[in-house]
Amino acid sequence: MPAVETLAGLASTGALTADLGGATPLVAHWWQHRSQRPNAAERDAFFARLFGTSDGPVAAEAPRNLQFEDRMLELCESLYKLDDPGSGATGPTGGTIGQARARNAAKAVVENLGNASGGITAFLAGEIVAMLKDAFAIAGHADLRHAFAARDLWGVVTAVGRIAHASFRPAAPYVRRGKAGMIVIAWLADVADRLAGPPAGAIVSVGDPVVGAAIEWLEATLDIGESNAPEAPQPAAAAPAARAAPAAPASPWSALGG
Repeated sequence: MPAVETLAGLASTGALTADLGGATPLVAHWWQHRSQRPNAAERDAFFARLFGTSDGPVAAEAPRNLQFEDRMLELCESLYKLDDPGSGATGPTGGTIGQARARNAAKAVVENLGNASGGITAFLAGEIVAMLKDAFAIAGHADLRHAFAARDLWGVVTAVGRIAHASFRPAAPYVRRGKAGMIVIAWLADVADRLAGPPAGAIVSVGDPVVGAAIEWLEATLDIGESNAPEAPQPAAAAPAARAAPAAPASPWSALGG
């Protein structure tokens, strides 16, 4: 969305010389109705309240769901280890230990999101989803791709950043994590009623698509954590025998994907 907002701003001021073709009315509509949509600060506050993280700064006093990331990591790890032989996993459901671990982790995420999703969360979620659809329709428009000689909408985003001298985060790992996370959360919605009562049968099988989504979410989170980690400082010049340095400590789970 920041790239589309930047594109619309450039077009409105005449700073954009490219012919947007059939995408022109879409860009104009976005600009004309910009004040009716959640702005960047409001979106960042929404994501921080619901998921604990955001793409931009959030006021210090704004509520943050600081537990979500760890709860989600625990859930995805429990699904990933559902067939772990070390836990006595057997059969298509992974055994009682794996099911108990997955059930407890799923209940923790459901409770966490339930506590964080009060107020106008549902309304804002609908507004942001609508914004995303409009943004993808603009950035993915064939005429816009042609104007910027881009193969896909991410090429358009890169071109807009180049013109505006702005830097947008690489989208691929966030898209991977977002897609995988939606599959996991949709699965939680499907099994929520069964989590509320006493344990009665398996809630997931080893071959369920949510297991693959959980693995994808973990891998994307690791990729994001590694890409956001600060580079280690270069050691000062020294004699060859003194150049070796201890390895950096591993990042804690809670720091990944931040």
